Amino acid sequence: MYFFATYNSIPNSILMKKLFTLLVVCLMSTYVFAQEFRHGVGSGFLVQVPEGDEGEALPTLLYYPRVCFPMSSGKTSISIGVPLTFGIAASWGDSGNSASFAFNAPVTAEFNFGAGAVKNSGKRFGFFVGAGFGYHYASYTEDFDYWGGEDYVYSGSSSSVGPAGDLGVRFKVGKQNHNIEIRTSYMRTVSDDVYDVFGLNCLFNF
Repeated sequence: MYFFATYNSIPNSILMKKLFTLLVVCLMSTYVFAQEFRHGVGSGFLVQVPEGDEGEALPTLLYYPRVCFPMSSGKTSISIGVPLTFGIAASWGDSGNSASFAFNAPVTAEFNFGAGAVKNSGKRFGFFVGAGFGYHYASYTEDFDYWGGEDYVYSGSSSSVGPAGDLGVRFKVGKQNHNIEIRTSYMRTVSDDVYDVFGLNCLFNF
């Protein structure tokens, strides 16, 4: 009798709040455990254009880890990831040497559809589009020989942050959850050193 008296004394509003909170926690737990980790590696080109100066193209290596959150449709997902792009270029000649390095790391949220969006989607083709905010670092060194035997050495570096966006397509390969991804990206830095940064890469996703 005491148990039922205590239970009946709880206001309905408090009981409903507790039930609602429990329901939200259960749904969130299901959502978190449904997440999928995906990653890919690839290469391509990165073009960085300082404001008021000529652009420079660098060959790249890219590693892209991300966490995908499948949606109820079974064909789409939202992913959060950090495509890490490393670019390096160098040249040697009788007149001098030069070397450039770039590192690009935006944190992006993407909408994925079809191939690569979720595991075992069964789709042969897919696409994605995303946006985020990231970091860009660039450095360079130049060493030239002038007439008369004088050497000219110039080096510098800059780091910037800014908004970023990307889009691309994916094509499923094999019977497992592997796909080929063609990715394009763009970043506009907004700090003291302003850069337009363009990327074109091809990845193999696991």
